[in-house]
Amino acid sequence: MSFPYWPSLSVAGVFTAGLPERPPTRDPTIILPFKDYSGVMGDEKKPDVCGVLVSPGGRLQVYSAEPTKARLVFRNSGYDKNPDGMSISPSNTDGPRWSSLPRRIDVLFLGDVALDGVLFEDLHMGGIRLKDLAMKDSWKNITFAPSCQSQKPEDNYVVHQKGVPPIGWSEDPSVKNPVRTEGKAPPWTDPDAAGNPETPNNKTKQ
Repeated sequence: MSFPYWPSLSVAGVFTAGLPERPPTRDPTIILPFKDYSGVMGDEKKPDVCGVLVSPGGRLQVYSAEPTKARLVFRNSGYDKNPDGMSISPSNTDGPRWSSLPRRIDVLFLGDVALDGVLFEDLHMGGIRLKDLAMKDSWKNITFAPSCQSQKPEDNYVVHQKGVPPIGWSEDPSVKNPVRTEGKAPPWTDPDAAGNPETPNNKTKQ
């Protein structure tokens, strides 16, 4: 799912990159859209919006024979549409504001996660939210690309707090001072917001 107010990938069972008998020989990649964590676009804020959610009871594991070469990659799509071409932005938004928001990703790990050989790209600072910081102590070969807000591990791992977005999102200028098209009302105050099927502009004419 690519919508901006829900997790794109939710793991409640077991999700693996490769298998013990068939480890990956090249980078498997999870491509994620960016999220609106705090309702900047006007829709109701959803708790714990994230790119990847490993739920309590879920498990994510990487099996790699060469974890410095064949890595699980998390990165932003760089694209604002679903594969079917449908826009993933909210339908009743200020387009320039939507376009100004940071194209970065995050993950939320509340279950069992075993990582050896992972590359994060386009990551928010504070974008690896964990149930417990001790989770990361057994991880190996974790790399942060130059496209991440920070390449320092200590900047990227945080303890999960319900409803609290990554600090890189909260401190981004486009989030603290959202762009607004001149003369356009915020979508949550505009009764004729385009795309709302219940507004007068979108009711079927009799």
